[in-house]
Amino acid sequence: MWERSNLALILTGLLALFGQQAFAQNASDLPVATPSSDVFASIGVPALEMTPIRSQTSETALPVRLFYDGPRLSGPFTLTLTVSQRAALPTALPFKPISRSTLYLDTLGSETEAVVTLADISDGLQIEAVLRDENENLVLETVHPLPVLSRDLRLLTLAPPSLPDLTPMLIPDFTGLETISGKIILPRNTRLPPQSVVHIQLLENALAGGLSLHLAAQDARTAIVENGEITFALQRGIWERRDDPDLAFKAWISDSMGRKIFVMSTPVSYNGPEIEYQLRLDSLKQGKETKRGQNLNPELMAQTLVQGEAQFDPVVGIPGQARLQIKLRQDRGDYNLNPILAEQTLILRGMETRIPFSLTTDSTHFDPYAPAPFLSVSLTDSIGRVYYTSGEVRASEGQNSIRLYPR
Repeated sequence: MWERSNLALILTGLLALFGQQAFAQNASDLPVATPSSDVFASIGVPALEMTPIRSQTSETALPVRLFYDGPRLSGPFTLTLTVSQRAALPTALPFKPISRSTLYLDTLGSETEAVVTLADISDGLQIEAVLRDENENLVLETVHPLPVLSRDLRLLTLAPPSLPDLTPMLIPDFTGLETISGKIILPRNTRLPPQSVVHIQLLENALAGGLSLHLAAQDARTAIVENGEITFALQRGIWERRDDPDLAFKAWISDSMGRKIFVMSTPVSYNGPEIEYQLRLDSLKQGKETKRGQNLNPELMAQTLVQGEAQFDPVVGIPGQARLQIKLRQDRGDYNLNPILAEQTLILRGMETRIPFSLTTDSTHFDPYAPAPFLSVSLTDSIGRVYYTSGEVRASEGQNSIRLYPR
């Protein structure tokens, strides 16, 4: 009997103890946790001093965000951001670079973050960006530089480079019109990228070796491939003339950025409008392993016309018997070894400040796997002293606008 009563008392005590613990766990007033510093102090160990984490921003950083609203591009690409400053005195370069940041990208999306290091914010700063492929071809650029007035975030928009407008040509009084038709033959299983453009030209070979000086007809349109072929039709005006010029075709296909991707590998002569011509194109591979002229015979391509207009402000006057010297040089990486491809000297008549010029050169110099030639324009007196110069500017097929600055 006594054992049962003792057992009951023990069970009652245990139930009371568990009930108090459950009540303590469910109560809202829980005991405050002891700080770690008090725990270390209670056992004689000095309290640890923790350094707070703070977000640190470089005092020389200029954040940039770049936007691109076109289709996603696959690389490799090089994105270069340049901060330049207006020169204090008129020089050949009105803006001189003071900081540059380069990013190597495999793809380019709608937004890209970048940072440019800038020691100080001063007057006359501007920032711009360019995107180039692995062959240094210009793919995207900022249309206009953006002023830099503070270290606030700069927003830049990238867009494809604008193509120059061709100088209008004088059209003679034609006595007739002929239609030249044919088709362009592509390699088997060829798939062109979207927005590809096919270009066809009929050129007059005035000199031996395919040196063309006259464009008889041309057409450029969206490349539509049917069964590996692209049909074309050219309209050529004819007029009375004593000589019978030797004409030849030139054709190529460019991608949406204007880079050649298919070119002619076999010359085709023109023998009248009664023939349906076949122009065969081969793929022009762009990459580090390609070499200039590997798949092209330089003599089969007619020459390219490089036109332009030199402009300058006569702030230091124009000397008597002034002349304009235009030189087109191949880029071989060394100014002293860059051969002259074409040159022209024009004698100025009076106070001319906008002078047109025109040069011809082998069109293979403008293929995408070779750097574009340099174009330099200088205004000199009769003994060669330079008064205005453009420096070296990358030339382009067609129209070039060259600005001269006092030297």
